[in-house]
Amino acid sequence: MELILHLDEGWKCHFDHWIGLQRMNDQEPWKWINGTIFNKSFEIRGGGTGAYLNHQGVASGTSGSEERWICSKPVGK
Repeated sequence: MELILHLDEGWKCHFDHWIGLQRMNDQEPWKWINGTIFNKSFEIRGGGTGAYLNHQGVASGTSGSEERWICSKPVGK
């Protein structure tokens, strides 16, 4: 998570990148794509179902197949 923790040091990107965190709805816990529960080591802004990295930090929105991926993308997604 070092990349995420150092966003304020000048990292800029014009695209949102999905980071492998998702949840079924805003009442469910965030989980990594492998099923482990997110330990809340950084803030995820918003009430969406998929977490992504952008120039402001980590936010959430609807997850879709058109986003760029930082982690491995599961087969069939």
